[in-house]
Amino acid sequence: MEEAIALLKWKATFKNQTNSLLASWTQSSNACGDWYGVTCLNGRVSKLDIQGARVISTLYDFPFSTLPFLEYVDLSVNNLSGTIPPEISNLTNLVYLDLHTNMISGTIPLQIGSLAKLQNINIYGNLLNGSIPIEIGYLRSLTSLDLGTNSLNGSIPTSLGNLTNLSSLFLNGNHLSGFIPALLGNLTSLSILYLQENNLSGSIPEEIGCLRSLSGVIPASLGNLTSLSVLYLYQNNLSGSIPEEIGYLRTLSYLDFSTNFLSGSIPTSLGKLRNLQWMYLHNNNLTKKIPSSFCNLMKLEVVYLGRNNLRGEIPQCLVNISGLENNSYEGNDGLRGFPVSKGCGSNWTPETNNSDYESDDEESNYEFLNDFWKAAFMGYGSGLCIGVSIIYIMISTGNLKWLANFFEKLEQKIIMRQIRKKQSQR
Repeated sequence: MEEAIALLKWKATFKNQTNSLLASWTQSSNACGDWYGVTCLNGRVSKLDIQGARVISTLYDFPFSTLPFLEYVDLSVNNLSGTIPPEISNLTNLVYLDLHTNMISGTIPLQIGSLAKLQNINIYGNLLNGSIPIEIGYLRSLTSLDLGTNSLNGSIPTSLGNLTNLSSLFLNGNHLSGFIPALLGNLTSLSILYLQENNLSGSIPEEIGCLRSLSGVIPASLGNLTSLSVLYLYQNNLSGSIPEEIGYLRTLSYLDFSTNFLSGSIPTSLGKLRNLQWMYLHNNNLTKKIPSSFCNLMKLEVVYLGRNNLRGEIPQCLVNISGLENNSYEGNDGLRGFPVSKGCGSNWTPETNNSDYESDDEESNYEFLNDFWKAAFMGYGSGLCIGVSIIYIMISTGNLKWLANFFEKLEQKIIMRQIRKKQSQR
């Protein structure tokens, strides 16, 4: 069959021809019944899933024009390099596209906007640059768009406001700048929004408050977001105060507004977030006292308020909340009193400003970080606990600032992977 011959021609470009996982791809075998990762429907290839198959190649010879019935493509976690060819537009029946964790570079082709049936695009963890094409806004069937951890620049296109079926949007870990478009308020199906680690500026638009199930915003209208569960907006240039209305978000579990320019006092209404587990407000310009209402947050496991301008007594009740550490408050000269440290959870000191997040450090630590979190889970227990405690002592003396940044990003990376996994299982 023509499709099998075309796939074999692509395989011939692989640099590792002895790949055991794709040993079944031969002319003498049945592509629809015997080939690894290939599924057919009515005798035509409809699904290609070779995730983690150790493929070393490019997409230049991929048979886009020969696979018109292909609906599902997963080439993630391989060693694909080069660019995404514009011929991808020939996959007119494509519903699912996953190219994450490769070494794909260049820009996202404008032609991707012609794939009207696309529901999922996952291209995070590559080397993509340039701007996000406005043509992506034509993909009205999209439910998940993940372009995180690349080198994309420019502004967030307003055309993304057309994606009314979108439930998750990951643009984190790029070089995006400018304002957050008010038209994102049209994304009424959105449940997860990741914009952290960019160069976004200005305030969060009031229109975002129209999103009934978004994972987090800052304007007063956020009280409408009754299904709020996750919000990561750290390491941007966001300003203004945290509104009292955030207390209406009773399902919020993870909150990270760190490393911005937020000012004013911490709302007492945060004490109403009974499901809150992680809270990062460090590296801002927050003032006045720590609300005593924090004593109501019985599920709170991790909190960082350091590097602000907080004053007054640290509420004694925080001693009884698991996961709070002395260094959660460092960098607030006006604070008095320290609760007793418990356990060995998140004991590192967060970095103090954006300049500490050097791009060179990120590149040099990328592979190490990618593998470390796996090892951490395998070794999680007393050994890891002791190791992290020793590292914390080194950090608290003022040494190894890069290591402090490493562990903060490790924690954030773990939760992002957990959330992405949950989304993919829906």
